[in-house]
Amino acid sequence: MSEFADLWRTFHPDAEPTGWLMRAANVRHWIRFHSLPHSKRYAETKEEYSSLLGRQNALASAVLGNGRACWMAQACWITPQGVVESADKREMFRETRELGLNYAFSFGLDEGDDAVATWDVMAAPVRWKQGGFDNALLRIADERAAPTLWISAESGAVFAPYDGGVDMFLPSEAEAKELRSKYADWLSSHPDGL
Repeated sequence: MSEFADLWRTFHPDAEPTGWLMRAANVRHWIRFHSLPHSKRYAETKEEYSSLLGRQNALASAVLGNGRACWMAQACWITPQGVVESADKREMFRETRELGLNYAFSFGLDEGDDAVATWDVMAAPVRWKQGGFDNALLRIADERAAPTLWISAESGAVFAPYDGGVDMFLPSEAEAKELRSKYADWLSSHPDGL
């Protein structure tokens, strides 16, 4: 098993490394922040992209620590032979190639009707640096990247951006409460926090 797989299973043994699967597994201390004011999903202007990057860099730095050791992981689906998916034509796994992420482990995802999709998790140790991953954050926000997240090597805190915001999984409720208070204006008004 890889070093990333060991780290992941230590902190999140009951979930796979994507924000939406972690939420589905009811990983504790989940909190969601929106990337844009008024819960707008996609940035359209230079100012909105700047706001998106500002929010996401602030949140990531708050849980990963600027310059601290963490891992970046991207979950890459395996398209069955003979099947053509439109997402496969959009270079959804560019981060894996450009940032040197390596195979860590695979998992199966039940798709119903006895169908199981295979996903490969690609990962590499990195140091979170404010602004250092802006290209990846923009690609994720524009739905041009496969599910990607960062996990603190020290605490297991997860920063999982998606198109529209960030799912975060914190080591304790106290840390989640602190972030909710500090960035209250970025929270959803939806009763379930979505």
